[in-house]
Amino acid sequence: MHGFYEGEAAVTAEFTLSPEDYAKARLLAERQLKPVTRPWVRAGMLITASLLFLAILPYYSTRYGNIWLPLALFLLFLASAVWAGLRLPKLEEAGLAREYATDRLLLLKATVSLYRDTFTVVNKYQTFEENWVEYTRCFENRDYIVAVGGKNYPLLVMKKDQMTQEQREKASRCVENYFAGRYKKV
Repeated sequence: MHGFYEGEAAVTAEFTLSPEDYAKARLLAERQLKPVTRPWVRAGMLITASLLFLAILPYYSTRYGNIWLPLALFLLFLASAVWAGLRLPKLEEAGLAREYATDRLLLLKATVSLYRDTFTVVNKYQTFEENWVEYTRCFENRDYIVAVGGKNYPLLVMKKDQMTQEQREKASRCVENYFAGRYKKV
């Protein structure tokens, strides 16, 4: 259990995450940790590559007498950019939702309690306790508070819709105080 010096929990709330909630929260964390995984960053890189093929078009046509290869590569990279910007995010989200839906324990209602140095997640069958020290980053947007790291519980997701206004403020303040420079409000 939590340390004897911690006293009462700063926030205690019950959550039931749907697979879609988990997927959105995990993508929020991944895209904040690795900007290259953001859809429009990927699309921008592919558009840049396609423009390079368009830029070598005059040289290629004078050197080799045709324009088909650079033009085909330009169109291929441009189509890939559209796919990476529009279709790939939906596929990633669906894949993460399927991954979450296969774990029956994660689908259960859980009670999350935040303490000064630890947090606990209790559901019908399990109790997890982790120290904040084991977590590397924390991200918050208008829908979720997501802490990333931990050995046994690698992604702590708190859905703000299922919290009262007071609980939201306390939870936000708690993680902001603990994570300090590693906390980002998106």
